[in-house]
Amino acid sequence: IVTACATRQPADAPRTDPAPPSAVAKSPAPTTNTETDAQTRPPAAPDEEAIETTINDRFLDPELDVARWKKSFEGESREVFTARNEVLAALDLKPGQSVADVGAGTGFYLWAFAKTVGPKGHVYGVEISPRFLDLLRKDAATKNITNATIVTGTEQSVELPENSVDLIFVCDTYHHFAYPQTTLASMRHALRPGGSLVVIDFHRITGKSSKWTLQHVRGSEQEFRSEIEAAGFAFDTRHEIAGFQDNYMMRFRNRE
Repeated sequence: IVTACATRQPADAPRTDPAPPSAVAKSPAPTTNTETDAQTRPPAAPDEEAIETTINDRFLDPELDVARWKKSFEGESREVFTARNEVLAALDLKPGQSVADVGAGTGFYLWAFAKTVGPKGHVYGVEISPRFLDLLRKDAATKNITNATIVTGTEQSVELPENSVDLIFVCDTYHHFAYPQTTLASMRHALRPGGSLVVIDFHRITGKSSKWTLQHVRGSEQEFRSEIEAAGFAFDTRHEIAGFQDNYMMRFRNRE
């Protein structure tokens, strides 16, 4: 399963990420540093122009104030944090599964996923922000989490091997996808047949949503659903989360 709660990285950035496991029962320690085998990489990206060229700039800043963002992301005023137990219940993760958190941010969902899937499962924290990547790697070592791999993504790819995950989780991050169709293609490549893509994002409703949302989030729930379906995913369900007012949660299946 792949999840996302934050940001993603320039395509030309150097990568020294650990190689993911070939099966959920064989989980490598997150300290292993090997280049992903070329045969496992997503197919060449389609020629897609960026929808938004500056939305990720602040997260790509090497001087990003991580403490400030951790306080913001993990504050009681943020729905996806306060309702995290409801979200986890709706995901219905099982021990032994492989899950990806795309846009993992400060990692509060990622570490919950690691605990839920257990030692026979595996989680991938995908990020493009250099400072968030540093934080996630440090926390994985400090917490002695051995079933997690931290992955340097790009603005066009989640950089995961083919058929490597059961579920991809994208939390408050889809609207940051500068190349949505290219990124979604990389997700389909990474998902196992019948695997799930779960997207949480903000309601964008003219005349109702906040000024920040209307300026920052480029599309509505229906527009994002249409984009994801156009990329080859099948809509599955809309999870109703009691703690959500500004957010929604949709699940899609990878067409076999």
